[in-house]
Amino acid sequence: MLIEKRIQESIEFKKLEESLHNPIKANKGKFCTVTNTTLDIQEILLKLIVKTTNKGIISSNLINQNIRKYLINKKHILNITFQKLIKILDKNSYIRVDKIIKKGEFSLHGDIISLWPSFYEHPIRAIFFGEELEKIEIYDELYMKKIRKLKLFTISNESYLESDIERQSINIKSSHLYINKNIIIFEKNISKSSIDFKFSYAPMYFKRLDLFKKDFIYKLNNKWQLFISTKHTKELPILYKRYFIGKRYKSGFENHVLKIALYTDRELFGTIFISSERIKNSKQINRYLAQIEGEVKIDEYIVHENYGIAIYKGIEQKYVLNHYLDYLILKYDQGDILSVPISQVHKLTKYIGPSNIRPKITRLGRTNWERIKNKVKKSIFLLAKELLSHYAKVEMTKAKPLLPHEWEDKLASEFEFDETPDQKRTIYEILLDLQRNKPMNRLLVGDVGFGKTEVAIRAAFRTVLNGYQVALLCPTTILVSQHFSVFKHRMKNYPVVIKTLSRFSSKNANKDNALNLTNGNIDIIIGTHRLLSNDIKFKKLKLLIIDEEQRFGVAQKEKIKRLSYSSHTLYMSATPIPRTLSMALSSLKDISIITTPPPGRKSIKTHVESFSWNKVINSILFEIKRGGQIYFVHNKVLTINSIKEKLLKMLPHVIFAVAHGQMHPSTLQKIMWEFYTKKIDCLICTTIIENGIDIKNVNTIIINQAQNFGLSELYQLRGRVGRSSKQAYCYLFYTYKDLYKNKELLHEIKHKYIPFQKAKERLKAISESQELGSGFKIATKDLEIRGTGNLLGKEQHGNIYAIGFGLYTQMLANEIDRLKKLKGSLN
Repeated sequence: MLIEKRIQESIEFKKLEESLHNPIKANKGKFCTVTNTTLDIQEILLKLIVKTTNKGIISSNLINQNIRKYLINKKHILNITFQKLIKILDKNSYIRVDKIIKKGEFSLHGDIISLWPSFYEHPIRAIFFGEELEKIEIYDELYMKKIRKLKLFTISNESYLESDIERQSINIKSSHLYINKNIIIFEKNISKSSIDFKFSYAPMYFKRLDLFKKDFIYKLNNKWQLFISTKHTKELPILYKRYFIGKRYKSGFENHVLKIALYTDRELFGTIFISSERIKNSKQINRYLAQIEGEVKIDEYIVHENYGIAIYKGIEQKYVLNHYLDYLILKYDQGDILSVPISQVHKLTKYIGPSNIRPKITRLGRTNWERIKNKVKKSIFLLAKELLSHYAKVEMTKAKPLLPHEWEDKLASEFEFDETPDQKRTIYEILLDLQRNKPMNRLLVGDVGFGKTEVAIRAAFRTVLNGYQVALLCPTTILVSQHFSVFKHRMKNYPVVIKTLSRFSSKNANKDNALNLTNGNIDIIIGTHRLLSNDIKFKKLKLLIIDEEQRFGVAQKEKIKRLSYSSHTLYMSATPIPRTLSMALSSLKDISIITTPPPGRKSIKTHVESFSWNKVINSILFEIKRGGQIYFVHNKVLTINSIKEKLLKMLPHVIFAVAHGQMHPSTLQKIMWEFYTKKIDCLICTTIIENGIDIKNVNTIIINQAQNFGLSELYQLRGRVGRSSKQAYCYLFYTYKDLYKNKELLHEIKHKYIPFQKAKERLKAISESQELGSGFKIATKDLEIRGTGNLLGKEQHGNIYAIGFGLYTQMLANEIDRLKKLKGSLN
């Protein structure tokens, strides 16, 4: 039935207009996502029909014979047995895989059948008890968490669809997420002559904020409702502050009938978020890359997989086949221009590479780009084989499933905080891994203070209750002490033996602990790289947890790798190194991401300023007056005591203490305890506090000579504060400010330019990443600033520079998938 007739039967045009208008009033400025393409307006229309008629709709923005056959041959599934569902999936050409990553696939794990019909935006999980169906749920394929329950679901014959484009064009629109009655709507059935909601593109201002201001004031005077969604609030005058509605919307619109307009970074600055577009119709790898690529601004570098590296010049709107379509304008060498339809955004990646070297822009119509890609592909083939070799050793090892224990629920109930949704999902994923008969190999990415330790505790507890040992490897003695304290506190009601191996323990204690590990008398050992020594033997190690892997050296990582062959392995990091991230993106590691901050957590206000003692004094006094404590980070042991003397002269009533890694362990431990118990107001320290110190009363950190720190270091240090609901502050004081302003001076000392330029970029990046959950973004920016170096091996450095980290990672993932399938077919 045509769309015009169905609308006449179900709802009046006036009611549709009211439905579009009312959500804005009802939600006090927070309204449903409305974007400015014709298809997006159709999406809103379909949702309104579903809501009004309470009937399911299958919609498609393509029409061809394949899709017609697919839509006709559909079947509703309810009250089905385990074996019968498998037969139906085979009959309807679903492809069986180990892990679902795209539509048209299904997988089996115990009594769970997961499948992804092309109708659905997310896959479905059918959970059985033996042959009997217990429940059906739709779940997020990235985080594996349940979205909602289903009463029944709809499938169709996947053989009728020949391409991912066809699969992505079809979707269910239903309040029930299944089809109870069918209305099939094709794009060509919606025409301007029959339905016109008067939505139009918002003007593109391309940083001309003077023109935007004129239009904005004109609309305000004419009683328009105006909204601004931007990530760049600081770049807009205070005039617009009351119109901000957050930063979640990627594109805007205007409606001259309803007098409503939304403006986003797309209209104001010409920026795009290619990851957000690509995530809709791409592999799982791009869902992770979406976490780190961020926005592409005008005049930044972008990579088209077929045509090479270009400069992004903005968005152009063209009227094609009765529709306005968005085209991304890419400028190539010799002034060549390429217009890329937004539908092909999956072919684009943001160029991420060393920022001190400009990439070579490609010339259109030449074979250079294909030669570069082929050269990179050969090198990637060798790396993929190396990574698969490690993966194969892990795969060949069988693990005894670690089964749930009744005490686990009791331990969970004793957690003093409410788990965030991401924590719950991650705990579920890891405990499910431990129940399988192959070793876990998972990367857990979570911002500083987002609850990774509690996740590790749940996994360790399960392992111990099954009669095995756990090793937690930490980069610093301070972090060992911190983890030991938390683990002991959480498991105090249970017969779990927890010990440490580090400088903080005496030689005799370390010797005894090493012996007890061999005898199996220790359940959980927490230690530094001392755990990797040749004299350390485990009787029954089953879980290896590595905290902040990026802090370990190459030789240490090789020893970790050997240990991991026979154990479940969990890597934890806020800012994973590119090699680890690449393995996770390439499906050699599973990945869990915690992005939800704990309730009440506030972002840390970060100030980047030139050094001044007055500013230091004021920031210390401010924190002390509100009853808090301070870290003063000075990373030079030779001069750290002189800093203390200087501060004591200016603030004699403040209690200062010094802490650094060269102190005797017992002295350092005593100072840290006094600081923890609030006997010290300000701790002047080195980066020894970078990992693991968790003191909720410390809410100001001052970092001296911040230009000398790496970006990940600055991010980790900043994360030492803000561990409570109190507003926290980070002051990054730099010196050599004249070098930033005096270009002639910079010219005279060219050998110092790049280090200072990089320092400036680091400070800018950390100040721009103040929102909670910026770890992925920081990891990527650090890669850009430092260059790839030997992080993925020296032989890969030139490859990443040649095509960018995003495309490189995609090609690596594709090559690994190809080799795995090839190996599977040979077996």
